Amino acid sequence: MSFNELIILMVIALVLFGPEDLPDVARAIGKVVFEVKKIAGDMTKEFQDAVNTPSNVLKKTLDDTLKTPAPKKSSQEVTKTAAAAPSTAAAVAPEAADTPEAADTPKDENATPNKDDEELLTYDEDPLAELPQDMVSYEK
Repeated sequence: MSFNELIILMVIALVLFGPEDLPDVARAIGKVVFEVKKIAGDMTKEFQDAVNTPSNVLKKTLDDTLKTPAPKKSSQEVTKTAAAAPSTAAAVAPEAADTPEAADTPKDENATPNKDDEELLTYDEDPLAELPQDMVSYEK
């Protein structure tokens, strides 16, 4: 608004409300504007909290997951690995690995690992426990 427009509005307000009531009207308008700004700020804060909360929970869970040490193998997995070792050792004998023919043999790097070689991650606590229930679905 330009200065001329403000002067015109002040003159109109003075004529409408008179010099005695003008301070009370201005005070009431100021209170209404303050309340509207306060409500708008609260709504903005609530909206930001609603948007940021899920991402903050996911970020915290991810950070906690990355900071925790790798789960230790259970005794059952150690037994399986030990049982699978002779079959793996029989496939490639240590004496054959030192021969020149073994050096010429190409190794298949894209070979799929055996089921016995795969490690399963185990957790003491549910890593998704901190997420809201409506965000987590467990397959049955």
